[in-house]
Amino acid sequence: MTSNADRLAFPASGKPEKLVSDQMIQARANDWDWFSLKNLTASYFGGEDVARVAREAFVRHIGDNVVHQTGLHPSVRKWETEVIDMALDLFHAPVGAAGTITTGGSESITLALKCARDKARVEKGIDKPEIVIPQAAYAVFNKLSHFLGIKVVQIDHSLDYRADVAAMEAAINENTIALVGSAPPFPLGVVDPIVEIAALAQRHDLWMHVDACIGGFMLPFAKELGEDVPDFDFSVPGVTSISADFHKYGYSYRGCSILCLSDESLVKWQGFSSDAWPAGAYYSKNLAGSRNAGPIASAWAVFNFLGREGFVEVTRGIINGRKAFIEGVEEIDGLQVLGTPQGPHFAFKADGLDVHAIADALMARGWGINIGSKPDSILLMLSHHHHQIAGDFVSDLDGIVSAAREGKLRAKGEDEVYGIY
Repeated sequence: MTSNADRLAFPASGKPEKLVSDQMIQARANDWDWFSLKNLTASYFGGEDVARVAREAFVRHIGDNVVHQTGLHPSVRKWETEVIDMALDLFHAPVGAAGTITTGGSESITLALKCARDKARVEKGIDKPEIVIPQAAYAVFNKLSHFLGIKVVQIDHSLDYRADVAAMEAAINENTIALVGSAPPFPLGVVDPIVEIAALAQRHDLWMHVDACIGGFMLPFAKELGEDVPDFDFSVPGVTSISADFHKYGYSYRGCSILCLSDESLVKWQGFSSDAWPAGAYYSKNLAGSRNAGPIASAWAVFNFLGREGFVEVTRGIINGRKAFIEGVEEIDGLQVLGTPQGPHFAFKADGLDVHAIADALMARGWGINIGSKPDSILLMLSHHHHQIAGDFVSDLDGIVSAAREGKLRAKGEDEVYGIY
């Protein structure tokens, strides 16, 4: 924490535009380009043309507020309505399903948890709500449950890196309000057994949420390419809600996500209304108030620019890259891919070696990567163009692993935050 003496003072006068621009360019000199070929983190690059279409749509609406879509910005209402319809169609939503555009996966999941909590409180009298989540579930479930007064029962192990359905059933009690499955979770590219979890939810009359924030706009197209992708959406009986992020593999600009509900009647548990202030009735289905319309416009533009065929082709590049990377990693003695990846990413461990030392060495050679734990692992999040450099990565990794095996590498010892360097 800075002292008052060290605190930067508010500028007394303005600076020339060029100076401001130059200072910002200089400050970004060591930043990564999000579309760099060597950026194997969460960059979600769909191609220069896709990025251009998204950017132009975003900038066109950069000053528009989603809250004022009815009066001031009717075009934004069109983009939002049509994007919701397209997402519901993609996820095989039944007639009467509903969707809400949010600022990101965290907000989408918050609204789903609120729905489950409030519904169970009124209909079942549950005032000490609990949710059961798999080991690899997104940590935001823990964070948001803390805010919402929900106890999290998290399974501490997994079978083949997927949710342990039997353990989840054993954890259900009279206070359980919801079950969670991921398609797939952030730490792994392996889709949870959604069909089995949803059936379990049906048997116990529980809300069942699918966190498809990563795979929502990739897995359907992978399935069209003949990939072994398990059912995860509303085609599965028992799925109550789905969250999916447009700003991941939907290639829109941040932040843009969607919460889909299997029935519009469930929306009543999501919103908030009040007439306490002297400005008329207030109602909102979202946590956020004012929201930039740019992300929604960019999602609409990308969906219409690529279409189903375009998304299939972009996804084909991701799958080709994933296969090339995995094949190379598995040829290196001592490395093991975790599970059978089905999403756009995968993780691998190095038995008997210091994974963090390997990760540090990869970063030193210019590779942007993620790290995982339980077990310690390296996570690669792929975009459609990464197949071009799979060989280069594997070559560097092979040399680094050899050095680690010879005891020539030591980790920096820095703490990991969110698994990302």
